[in-house]
Amino acid sequence: MALIVEDGSIISGAESYASVANTDAYNTSFVGDASWIDASEPEKERALRQATQYLDTIYFQQWRGERVQATQSLQWPRIGAVYNDGVAIPANSIPVPLLRATMELAIKAAGQEEPLIVDVDAPSANIRREKVKAGPVEQDIEYVGGNTSQKRFTIVENLVLPLIHGANMVERS
Repeated sequence: MALIVEDGSIISGAESYASVANTDAYNTSFVGDASWIDASEPEKERALRQATQYLDTIYFQQWRGERVQATQSLQWPRIGAVYNDGVAIPANSIPVPLLRATMELAIKAAGQEEPLIVDVDAPSANIRREKVKAGPVEQDIEYVGGNTSQKRFTIVENLVLPLIHGANMVERS
């Protein structure tokens, strides 16, 4: 089944924020991962679906703004106070940091046997705080149940930081 890519126009049944072709180019320019290069088209499509699912599942309560339509398949596009580096993100687009995060995750997923989202044991009573910083933007993140085995990806966290609540973003006037 061909991958259905969201381009900001709220495509029915959308499954990914990025296409295979764009991820191929991104891998060539930035990552150079042999597992992605060697993966078949269906494997790449599956990895892109998993990457999008990861982003929508892990960050769905943190994204700035609101979905454009309640019936859209994915969490983006969004309306409201959504900015990247002080520039408003149009409601009919997918922000570049989200595209890059999707492609990074897909490339990682193609080279792994296990899924990006893993089942975890019941959380422990541990609480852990950390600061995530991307350039001038810094955010405190608190994890309850610090003994989980859910995968975290630093580059993805840094890429999506401007798109989530709590990031100190300044609007340009």
